[in-house]
Amino acid sequence: MNTFAATYVVFVQVIGALVIFGVAAYAIKQMVLKLQQPIDEPDIGVEVTRR
Repeated sequence: MNTFAATYVVFVQVIGALVIFGVAAYAIKQMVLKLQQPIDEPDIGVEVTRR
């Protein structure tokens, strides 16, 4: 195998590894977001009384 072919094989492997890593990270992110319960925004108001 010449150097050009070896470089091409390594390049394809790196692209594949990045795609697999990206899909895994996206899946883990979706699972974590699904486990979290949404927090309702509180209705906070301030009343100012003048004397």
